[in-house]
Amino acid sequence: MRTTVDLDAPLLERAKRRAARRGQTLSQLVRDAVSTYLARQPAGGEEPFELVTCGDPGGYAPTPAEMAAALDEDDAGHGPRKPGADA
Repeated sequence: MRTTVDLDAPLLERAKRRAARRGQTLSQLVRDAVSTYLARQPAGGEEPFELVTCGDPGGYAPTPAEMAAALDEDDAGHGPRKPGADA
């Protein structure tokens, strides 16, 4: 299938030289590069992450309202925070 890809001139020249050194066409080089790039990416295109948890599974977890009340209480006890100051 044909498509158009815009590459800046220096990148295009590097790609053409590399393809020539490998005895490939520019199309083959681009196809191989895109295929290799996509094979290295996780399914779904999202970066993998580790979910950090604490406590016991199924244990108590405060509601958003309880968390907001606790933060308000903490803020009231410490006064206003200075921008950039660690809590």
